Amino acid sequence: MTRAMLPRLYLVALVTACAVPVAARAQESGKVKAVDGALLARAPGQATWRPLHAGDAVPAGQLLVALPQAELISPDGAVRALMLADLGRHTPFPVLESALTLYPPEGVDLDLGLDRGIVGVTNLKEKGSARVRFRFHGQRWELTLKQRTSVGVEIYGRHAPGVRTDFHKVTDPVANVVFVVTKGEAFLDIGEEGHALQAAPGTAMLIWDNVSHAPELRTLEKPPHSLRDRKDQEAKLFEHLRSCGQCLAAGDPVTAAAKLVAADDLVERRAGVTSLGALDALGPLLDALADTRADVREQAVLVLRHWLGRGPGQLERLHQELRQRGLSEANARTVLQLLLGFNDAERAVPATYDLLIEDLDHRLPTVRELAHWHLVRLAPAGRDIPYDPTAGAEARRRAIQAWRDVIPAGQLPRRERNSATR
Repeated sequence: MTRAMLPRLYLVALVTACAVPVAARAQESGKVKAVDGALLARAPGQATWRPLHAGDAVPAGQLLVALPQAELISPDGAVRALMLADLGRHTPFPVLESALTLYPPEGVDLDLGLDRGIVGVTNLKEKGSARVRFRFHGQRWELTLKQRTSVGVEIYGRHAPGVRTDFHKVTDPVANVVFVVTKGEAFLDIGEEGHALQAAPGTAMLIWDNVSHAPELRTLEKPPHSLRDRKDQEAKLFEHLRSCGQCLAAGDPVTAAAKLVAADDLVERRAGVTSLGALDALGPLLDALADTRADVREQAVLVLRHWLGRGPGQLERLHQELRQRGLSEANARTVLQLLLGFNDAERAVPATYDLLIEDLDHRLPTVRELAHWHLVRLAPAGRDIPYDPTAGAEARRRAIQAWRDVIPAGQLPRRERNSATR
């Protein structure tokens, strides 16, 4: 994924509020203002999560995950940070949760490490500017927010698709970071250079990726759509997800997420699968990939692809988990490859489709699900073919024959053949 692939980004417009007095201490990184759902914290090197609540001090250096939303305040009360997911899917990426780390601020009002998702920062000072430091992918940028200014930031990663021969090699996913001024004016110091930004109409957006390392400025004629101005349907969804998040904060969050996956309600099941990925619960998440319900499997594919793109080392972690679950090296590689997907060149050869159709009858339901997930996207003509990877062998055989009618052996799907001749 490159910067050129990024469509216009819609991010949160934060409303400036009055400053909240917070006692500033030397080692304090911030305080929790409010939690909608669950805000969970985990210390480095630990597997256990603990919930944070409104009024709690934020532990410095610990990873925070918001499901679906939380507000934090800087130690001096000058900056508010809003962590949230894109419920309305207004952004170009499947942002499923927000995660960051706070550090004791030195020379700035708020110091945060971006991990994934969306965070909006707002200057709460009645007078004067506020400063926020952002850490991500070896970068340390400083953002100066003028009075009554709000900026939305989104960070997302994804491994480039394509067949791999070595899953043990540590590789960096392609990470994209976007800054958008949603209100007021700001100055972004990125080290060797700085950029003045202002809300639309004007130069409101800066885009960066860890491949080119070259910032791109974009002018917006209109303000971005506000995720805070939720439509009725999105507001109902938010409240539903908020209640799901509260379940995570009431006890062991992984156990609570697994219970949500087993629920009768569709939203709760998807929230449960999303939470398993956010909490690094790989075992239950892989179980969801072979669930008897199609919506659970579909969400598990999305969450696992999202999980792999967080940073270097994720591929190897998943590879180890698959091997520990008893998969052979060949089958573990097959699962990983199907999660990564195929590049343009691989999608243009018949062997890819022959392999995917063959995998519809693979020994592992997980492989069968992933093969079908790709087929219905690469060959839409087969979307209506009934197929259940958890069904019996005879039902799978009928589906495979139907797919062979759509894509005969050694051929490409019709739309691929047409595009290849142009």
